[in-house]
Amino acid sequence: MKPAALMVAALVLALPVHASAVTTSPGKTSVAATETGALDAIGDMVPVTVTLAKGKPKQLLMINVAVSIGGDPSLPALYTIVTVNGTAVSHPGVQINQCNTASFQYCTITTTNWVDIDAAELAGPGLFVGQPLTIVVTGGNNISAGTGLGFTATVTATLVKK
Repeated sequence: MKPAALMVAALVLALPVHASAVTTSPGKTSVAATETGALDAIGDMVPVTVTLAKGKPKQLLMINVAVSIGGDPSLPALYTIVTVNGTAVSHPGVQINQCNTASFQYCTITTTNWVDIDAAELAGPGLFVGQPLTIVVTGGNNISAGTGLGFTATVTATLVKK
């Protein structure tokens, strides 16, 4: 193989590998997505993004997140952060789960997050009511460990009446 071809092959192999399956986004009242792949060079997963058509008054946005990463002694912890329209969700905010470094079992974190659309609109006028709600979940390892480990991340979001 020629040196240029080897360099291209090495670059392609260094890129994070991922595939996603998303329901119709933007959904009117609910949406879901699953992302799979490998942690990147700093131990982070590819962000999972879903969108609901628009926020409405007198509703709660319920967001459920589940992330599993292949077990490895180099992976001491796993974190997730959820944002809606660029604003961090404060329930529970940054979530961290300690992994079993003596085991090769998967390290998993699950969270239930919620946003009161009325309260969010008061805090950020014009950002939530009548606007698309873009939910982004990021995560990975907080000390840049786990490069190349496989992950699966699932996000579901539903608007419900208060």
